[in-house]
Amino acid sequence: MFFRFAGALLLFVLVSLFGIALEKETLSKRRQLSHQNYQLDVLRETHARLRLDVESIGSPQRTIGILEEENRHATRSVLPSRTAARPVLRWQRHETRNR
Repeated sequence: MFFRFAGALLLFVLVSLFGIALEKETLSKRRQLSHQNYQLDVLRETHARLRLDVESIGSPQRTIGILEEENRHATRSVLPSRTAARPVLRWQRHETRNR
């Protein structure tokens, strides 16, 4: 009789320990999922903020303003003079015969 009781108690304890291990694993996975969702939200917010920054930097009004400022502060022409010597490129054309 004692062996039956001890066997039933041992079985009960093993099932309980297995259930506890499963709950710990489930909790760990939920924690990881929650952390990944948080990271995804942060990345989405960062992406949206950077996209707004790019749009504001690349907006026509801002670009025109920057170019006008550069033109005001420019002391010399950016274009090369017409008298400057340009390098001469000599390309050779190789013709192949069709056989």
